[in-house]
Amino acid sequence: MRFAKPERFRTIRKAIASLFFCFALASACFSQVPEILKVEPPSWWLGSTVNPVRLMISGRNLTGARPKTLGRGLRVVGAPITNARGSYLFMDVWIAPNAPPGQKQIRITAPGGSTNASFETLSPLGRPGRFQKGSRAPDFMDTTRRTSTKLKNTSGRSQRCANW
Repeated sequence: MRFAKPERFRTIRKAIASLFFCFALASACFSQVPEILKVEPPSWWLGSTVNPVRLMISGRNLTGARPKTLGRGLRVVGAPITNARGSYLFMDVWIAPNAPPGQKQIRITAPGGSTNASFETLSPLGRPGRFQKGSRAPDFMDTTRRTSTKLKNTSGRSQRCANW
């Protein structure tokens, strides 16, 4: 019966160790921790007629991210959407009518790890001062009035252009 030489076992062990190291390095490079740069809109009013609110979260490494709200008052509605580069995450958040105002946290979990994004719920807007029945909008918002001016184009001929 012939036995393999000890050098051969060492070579095989080195090859297996180097393959394991390459695999670990590759997985570390491809699964990076998500990073949040900005949340738009950063806040929203309680009691608003626009509910749920669509949030656009910009950052890095957001591909395959799953958002989850932490605490009371917010709930993720529907499936989130990310772009191909993983730099934008779009999600709908429903704000409960009895949610307390203040900072809320949204946990973003991606294959490379997780991070938190902040979103603030604000107290409801007061009713006085809004455009209500009988109030007049400022003149700059009047879309029924048009003015026209003469503009000169590059050919030297004048033409009429309506300004809204």
